[in-house]
Amino acid sequence: RFHAAVTPEVSALVRGLHHEPAPLIAALNKLPRTLLHNDVKVGNLAIEADTLWLFDWALAGIGPVGCDLGWLLAVNSSRLPWTLDETTEIYAEHLRSVLGARFDPALWERQRAAAHMCGLLMFGWGKAQDLDELGWWCERGLEARSLLEL
Repeated sequence: RFHAAVTPEVSALVRGLHHEPAPLIAALNKLPRTLLHNDVKVGNLAIEADTLWLFDWALAGIGPVGCDLGWLLAVNSSRLPWTLDETTEIYAEHLRSVLGARFDPALWERQRAAAHMCGLLMFGWGKAQDLDELGWWCERGLEARSLLEL
C-alpha cells in the first residue's frame, strides 16, 4: 500500500535505502552518537512534573538522536498533543537549552533530517492509511535526502 500511495520518487528512495542502506549508515555515522532507547512510544513514557521517565530499555543502543526522534514521531504521531513539526521544535528547544553554546544549528538540521528519514523508513508503511501524514513524511524524506546527501 505504501508504494502505491507515494510518488515514484519517494518509492524509489525508500526501496533504494531498504535494499542498500550503506549511504544512510554513512550519513548517520557522521552524526554525534548518544544512548538511544530505540522504542520511544507513549507506552514506554511517563511525565511527572518536569521529569520524563522512560521504561523498557530492552532495545537500548548507541546512535544519533535522530533515530530515536524519528521513531518517536512516527509511532506516536496520533497520540502527540502537538503536530510533528511542533514536537520536533520542542525537542530542539530543549536540546538548545541543555547544550547552550555547544548547540550547532547546522548539526541539528542533519539530526532532524536523520529523524525524518529514519521515521519514514521504519514506519512509513504504517502511514499509508493517513494520506495527509504520509504526505508530511514523504516531503520531509525528500528534504532529508538532500541534507544527508543520500
